[in-house]
Amino acid sequence: MTAAIEDRDGRLRHVLSHELRMQILELARRRRTVSAGELARELDAPLSTVAYHVRRLGALRMLELDHETRAGGATARHYRLSADGAGVGRLLETLAAAARRRRGSGSVS
Repeated sequence: MTAAIEDRDGRLRHVLSHELRMQILELARRRRTVSAGELARELDAPLSTVAYHVRRLGALRMLELDHETRAGGATARHYRLSADGAGVGRLLETLAAAARRRRGSGSVS
């Protein structure tokens, strides 16, 4: 296996290992951009926790900074899916659709 494939597979395993990261990617897939504050409200999760996972997804090259806004002395960073993140989003969507089809057909693997 090449180093690039091992790196990609390792990043994918890391993302899939935490439900909140998968939820963040799903919301980023459905919207053009997301901020940690918007995600925290939408997911009903502590801002500090969401911000940590957004930073991790950025470090894993799944999210990338789109733009920043300032309000009341605070800076909000708005992120979008990177090409890698979009690929993971499509994979998650495909897996969810397959699971729905299996449940609908009554088959269990």
